[in-house]
Amino acid sequence: AVYEKSTSDPEMQGMGTTGVCAYASRGMAHVVHAGDSRAYLFHAGGLRQITRDHSMVQQLVDSGQITREQAAVHPQKNLITRAVGVDATVDGDLFEVELRDTDILLLCSDGLTGMVEDEKIAEVLAKAGTLEDKGRELLTLALEGGGRDNITVALFTRGAKQEA
Repeated sequence: AVYEKSTSDPEMQGMGTTGVCAYASRGMAHVVHAGDSRAYLFHAGGLRQITRDHSMVQQLVDSGQITREQAAVHPQKNLITRAVGVDATVDGDLFEVELRDTDILLLCSDGLTGMVEDEKIAEVLAKAGTLEDKGRELLTLALEGGGRDNITVALFTRGAKQEA
């Protein structure tokens, strides 16, 4: 649909977007993404990034040309190398992770990760409260951090029932 809109409407020519989605079943999360939207697993108090950004800056980090700290402030950190809608099809990367009862799966856009450090995200996820409370706090932190991009936060768990 994004590709069709970008090719049928001259004002939308070249439009694309990033995306991350997950399907969880039988204790496993199957995650697919394109671009710099991310999936994280919060397990036993630690936060682990599941996806790898499809970006020019990530390629520089991977090749050892810059550090992760330099990547965070790089002037071209939002230049992505893979996106939904730029071409008729996109090859997303697929990841599978085990989900335990107390784990939290976080799907988010760079509007969150560009404004809030991973350590602070982990801090929020470690707090008591519902997923809705945690999501609201992450959104607030991203807005307080500048909110310079679209902010998407989705939290999932297979553990005890949550209000959200």
